[in-house]
Amino acid sequence: MDGTSRILIALVAFLLIAIQDGSGRLLDDSCGITSPNPVTPKIDGGKDTDIFSNPWMVRVMENCKVICGGSLITSRFVLTAGHCVSTSHMQVRLGEFDIKFPPKERAFTLDVDKKIIHRKFSLDSHDIGLLRLNQTVMFSDYMRPICVLINERIGPYSIFNVTGWGANSRGETPATLQIATLSQMDRYKCIRKFKLEDTMDWICAGSETSDACEGDSGGPLSALRMYQGRRRFFQFGVISKGLRSCNGLGFYANVAYFGNWIADVIQNF
Repeated sequence: MDGTSRILIALVAFLLIAIQDGSGRLLDDSCGITSPNPVTPKIDGGKDTDIFSNPWMVRVMENCKVICGGSLITSRFVLTAGHCVSTSHMQVRLGEFDIKFPPKERAFTLDVDKKIIHRKFSLDSHDIGLLRLNQTVMFSDYMRPICVLINERIGPYSIFNVTGWGANSRGETPATLQIATLSQMDRYKCIRKFKLEDTMDWICAGSETSDACEGDSGGPLSALRMYQGRRRFFQFGVISKGLRSCNGLGFYANVAYFGNWIADVIQNF
């Protein structure tokens, strides 16, 4: 074996170790799976979701009043926007679909016993927070975490789902969980409209026919992907801020950017 061959073998071995050490991992192996596993259509405007299609959706509450949305990402943690984290007593409502006729046999409320927001949080940057539940959630068809992937890219991706119970542009609050389809937009549209800095901690997304609105903050921007031979829903963003008119453009905390921060918080708390 000549010197060049030995160098090549050593280089390949190094790359294999590097790939193995830096390989991605899911926060929870049972994440992002729905029953039945749907094919998600493109939807113009807000539409009712299927009762099984978003089991990670939660309602974030302050002193028993709903203030935001959020997503279950492990059996103890909910991901939401930093501006949704309150200094007052907080709770999380899980397993809900129709808020007018809540199903007593599966929907319930848990207290939050730990609140963490990013140390660089502002209303225009690093708008992300985590809520630790005071009990472990038992997963079911109605309650299951969405996937958050650590140390691995799952993009690029340009079409997303956004879900929530927030008011529409006419000020009407729907009884059932709503879903709409958004597209990733040119970053400079958000930079100009919202006076943002050109940083990677946010995603610009929107649509001519639908948008997140008041009460949707903290909810997930998600997409269906194949991962390890299985179709799963991944969270790409957290609803941060949009136009007052709820018309077509908003920015979202970039979950991939905050992946290591999320993992560290969960490990430490």
